[in-house]
Amino acid sequence: MTQKIDNIKHSTHPYSEEIKTTINLIDKITNIILAVLDVLGFIIAIVASVGLTEWADGYSGDVVDVPTNFFGYIIELESDTFGGSPFMVFLYIIIIFAFISLMIWCGKLIITTVLKSKMNMLDSTYRTEKLTELLVENQVSSHEANSAQ
Repeated sequence: MTQKIDNIKHSTHPYSEEIKTTINLIDKITNIILAVLDVLGFIIAIVASVGLTEWADGYSGDVVDVPTNFFGYIIELESDTFGGSPFMVFLYIIIIFAFISLMIWCGKLIITTVLKSKMNMLDSTYRTEKLTELLVENQVSSHEANSAQ
């Protein structure tokens, strides 16, 4: 009897493996998306800052207003301020991609947490059902033994 109870305590619901497979798939896909997005953001930041540097070299000594549009945000950069430096453009683009990556990571975390809690709920319900079934079988067999006497 104790061995049956121990086996039930360590049992899992039949759908738990499917949920684990789904969680692993979500982890792999989002990790690939995050890696590609980070590399893409770094490349875009390098290209934009190098392009701004090459463009600014043509205006030696003059102050120039540069209307720049990155991802829908219009920034007025002046060449004689720190905000207009190619380094700030590089940081701005990296920060935008970092926020996008953070949102994707948080979405992944929420989804996997919900799936893990569903898996734990299924396992708990399955174990409770099996223990109840064992209790009923034990009660029926003891009742039959008492009736036979």
